[in-house]
This record gives sequence, structure tokens and C-alpha cells, in this order.
Amino acid sequence: MIGADFIHGTELATYLNQRWIPGVRFYAVRFQPSSNPAAREIDGVRFVVTNRDSLDAGRLGLEIAAALLKLYPGKISLETNRKLIGNLQTMQALAAGDDPESIRQQEQDALETFLAVRQKYLLYR
Repeated sequence: MIGADFIHGTELATYLNQRWIPGVRFYAVRFQPSSNPAAREIDGVRFVVTNRDSLDAGRLGLEIAAALLKLYPGKISLETNRKLIGNLQTMQALAAGDDPESIRQQEQDALETFLAVRQKYLLYR
């Protein structure tokens, strides 16, 4: 579950469900953050895993980041979340509004290239 004072749960859940991310569905929720019992209730979305074998957590993260950037411009800082994202090219692609599915494919292509190079250095195969 995620939420924030600027999120509109129904809007975000609808947007994410329209992306047809395999293995997960989204539902609008309203909740009080457990980290601050004195805080007021906020909107958010709850994730329900429908098929854990088809869920790609990396794509899910990209889809959420892209949705927040698109729906709530200026509310999320990619630079602040740099360590969570971990890749400058991914950050630049998100900032440019690239499709999360194509970003994930580029990441996968780079990973496969790395794994092929790494293979000759492995001591135990």
C-alpha cells in the first residue's frame, strides 16, 4: 500500500489498472499512516498480487514512479529517490516521460549484456 496527502486514490488506482501490469491489481484506499498515529487520513492505493509468478517487481516500481510523475507533477523528486531508483539512465527516461515498459526492456537488455560479459569471469558455473 502506498499513499500521500497529494494522491487521489481512485485516480491513481484507475491509471495503474489501465496499464495492465501483469500479476497485480490496484484498489483505492484511505488510511491513517501507521508511522504517525497523529496524522490525518490520506488517500492511496492497495496492491493485490493476483499472480506472483507473472509479477515483475521492477516494472511495478517503474510504473508507480511514472504514474506519480505524470499524475502529480512536482510532487515527486527523482533526485531525492536516486538511491531507490539506482540508475541514471532510468531516472532520465522517467523524467522524459518514457513508457515504463520500454524502460524495463532497456534495463533487461543491459542486464543480459552484463551477464554475458560476466560469464567468462565466473569461477564456478
